[in-house]
Amino acid sequence: MPVGQINEAYGLPQPSVKARVSGSGPTRTLTWKLRRIADQKVQFAEYGTDVRHLLATTTQATGKVRFTPQTGPAGRRTIVAIVEQYGLPRKVITVASFHTPARPRPGKVTKLKLTRKGTSIVVSWKTPSRPTATRSTPI
Repeated sequence: MPVGQINEAYGLPQPSVKARVSGSGPTRTLTWKLRRIADQKVQFAEYGTDVRHLLATTTQATGKVRFTPQTGPAGRRTIVAIVEQYGLPRKVITVASFHTPARPRPGKVTKLKLTRKGTSIVVSWKTPSRPTATRSTPI
């Protein structure tokens, strides 16, 4: 039987994502540029030791988003681009990195007070200057 028809298919172009993180301390900005491909979605996430945090989801070729690094151990964090095509994962690309300081330490507790209320004990204290502790907690 002779060949009646020849079809040819071209694959999708490779995803291309470039990004950088600017800023310092608690205010950072992620700026990106990517190759737009039909029905492509890109998620940017912060990865580090004990840290996984979604920063943004986009289909736009360029953009930026402000974020606060998640609380976690000090050290290097990476930004990864998770590329999805037609609703399926296609590629994970490490696109940027930055360093974070150590976790803030709680402030010193002053004027500690224990009060019995029925069968419970209520612990209260003066709020420290750093906002990492709560005022009172029933035990």
